[in-house]
Amino acid sequence: MGSDSKAVKLISIISEKNIFQAKALNGLLDKLTQEEKDGLAALLSFYTKQGDTIEHLAECYLGFIQDIMEEQLYFMENRRYRYFSSEEVNAFFYQNTGYMEYYMKGLAISTYLLESHRKCREWFCKKIRDYRSGKYWLDAGVGHGEYLQLAVRHTDYEHYLGIDISPTCVQMCREMMEQRIAKGTKSIEIKEQDFFQYDGPVCDAVILGEILEHVEAPQAFLRKVYEITNEESFIYITTVVNCPQKDHIYLFKSVEEIEEMYEEAGFRICDRLVCPTNGYTIEKALKKQTAIITAHIIQKGSI
Repeated sequence: MGSDSKAVKLISIISEKNIFQAKALNGLLDKLTQEEKDGLAALLSFYTKQGDTIEHLAECYLGFIQDIMEEQLYFMENRRYRYFSSEEVNAFFYQNTGYMEYYMKGLAISTYLLESHRKCREWFCKKIRDYRSGKYWLDAGVGHGEYLQLAVRHTDYEHYLGIDISPTCVQMCREMMEQRIAKGTKSIEIKEQDFFQYDGPVCDAVILGEILEHVEAPQAFLRKVYEITNEESFIYITTVVNCPQKDHIYLFKSVEEIEEMYEEAGFRICDRLVCPTNGYTIEKALKKQTAIITAHIIQKGSI
């Protein structure tokens, strides 16, 4: 089966099983850029070479969407996220191999199928063109590895390090790098490590992709970022407002709250992307308390 036909089959299966997704995905392949089509094709080829079927990948995506819907209902009823403790979500999810495998595959596929995730990916690819080279690139919370492989292919740093507390993510990311990046072309290291244990060189680039909402004290993560970067470092952070998911524990209620936290930690905001979901404006999303995804490029100022 060709790569394009894999994408067609994936979307067909998802659409057959979920009427709401059928509407959302109608005509999607015609809207994707060639680069996005190539990226989706490469991702699906990677998973199928690992032994997955397109049917299973469709189930992973549908499971990911179902989890979101369940948590949204809980959030609407309770006006809070389900869990408060990093210890809880680490035990329930990050150390749960079966859950993490399906969740990470669904999340990786959402990079191409969910409009807000597509916008963030497109923005990331555009912005790293201004930070093409350096010595040390750190992806903290590397997850499925999709963003790290983008960085490796489109930038030229001396060393790339991806870390994660989930052993499943570490293994999945290692396999992705081994298959999708030609061996020996770049210096890449993937390891299981808590971000606060990082004691390596000062980083020329730090990526925190949807990490802050997963921890009890995001301010502490920002202080650590401040410690390991310099004034010229490229710091790319995504997080979310009113976005319940099973492992989200810190609730940001506005974009302003996020930006104030960055500034209080000693950073200046260089650029931002704000993506409300459901096609809403920012104002409507805040009023209805529906999810907003934010991406910021920040750099060190002075505390």
